[in-house]
Amino acid sequence: MLSKKIYPVIIIILTVVISSCNISIDKEDGQRDLGSKDKEEVLSTNIESLISQEEYELRIKQTNGSYYYATEDFTLRLLEELKDYKIEEGQLDKRENFDIVLNFKGFQEIFLNIKDGYFWFHNTNQVYKISEWSNNLWERYVLKEIDGEIKYYSFKKDILARTYIGLHQKPEANEVLLYYDGDIRLKVKDKAITVLSDIPEDWIESLIASNRIINQLYIKENSMENKQFFLVGSTYSHTNKYGSTSWLSCYEYDGESLKEIWDMKNVLSNTIKVLDYNEDILTLEIEEQNKEFQIKLTKDEISRIDDYIKYLKEMGEEYIGKEDYLFFSIVPTYKFFDYNNDGNEELIANVYMRGGAPGITRIIYFIYDFTDEGITLENILVDKENVV
Repeated sequence: MLSKKIYPVIIIILTVVISSCNISIDKEDGQRDLGSKDKEEVLSTNIESLISQEEYELRIKQTNGSYYYATEDFTLRLLEELKDYKIEEGQLDKRENFDIVLNFKGFQEIFLNIKDGYFWFHNTNQVYKISEWSNNLWERYVLKEIDGEIKYYSFKKDILARTYIGLHQKPEANEVLLYYDGDIRLKVKDKAITVLSDIPEDWIESLIASNRIINQLYIKENSMENKQFFLVGSTYSHTNKYGSTSWLSCYEYDGESLKEIWDMKNVLSNTIKVLDYNEDILTLEIEEQNKEFQIKLTKDEISRIDDYIKYLKEMGEEYIGKEDYLFFSIVPTYKFFDYNNDGNEELIANVYMRGGAPGITRIIYFIYDFTDEGITLENILVDKENVV
């Protein structure tokens, strides 16, 4: 049996031990809280990390304004623009002007100049530029009150074409839109892609036909492979001495993704090679297409080519095999036409070819099959009588 005198000592010892434990626990909790706080304050300025996120929370503030949250649709549209960035060296002066602040959760604020698409993170010197920024996009933003809270809701859309795929299902779930929000874009179900960037609003809304861009949407469905192909054609009339400029591109949708598979503008950068020159026939090859075509020359053109050949020989060069002789410039028009009477209308794109020292100029007709298997180059012709 313990003496009564011992009890106070035991109590004192227990009190000290318990107090020591509490102090130790408090210190650990304090360190844990401090560490969490430090982590929260370390905000990223890595652009690749930002655009590779799977989930986003974005607040936006305009100059001298207040922050408002952005909807998922609004956020993803802006991120699509940011993803198309390039690094700008020696452009620190661009940091002097900005119009809006993008505050992504976990990242430093981004300052964006909506006039030319320059942006940078807070407290950094690196300046970026959105490659094909459309300042018309931001001018079309829509604020909307949702559940009592004002949010950046979407961008105003002008519908250029609307149709549906998979008619055995509910139409609203299979909507296909061609629309304008600063860019011309194609949307299939919940997937969207830019067709033409930075198009002036006047081209869309002008009441003058020659100052308006005309857009057409063609669809081929492959039910066996559950794919759809979308051909978008746009023509702007009031552009140059040729009278108009056209753009053509094709997209594939497989139920999960929407991607570009062909663009006529890529043809314009193809290499034209001189294969043969025999009397009044000039044979050319488009190397990237692995296609040959022939041009019947006029007497004046023959004379100019002969003079050019003499010049090349004096320079120690050959005419045959020359690759920088001719080039494509623009696509003025296109149409669907059954040029070979096979019962199917082919896509015929007119392309201006010009250049060369002798000044050879022609309209080259690129003939494509647009089917439920996509788009393929079928033929290249020069003689207009064969395609009209």
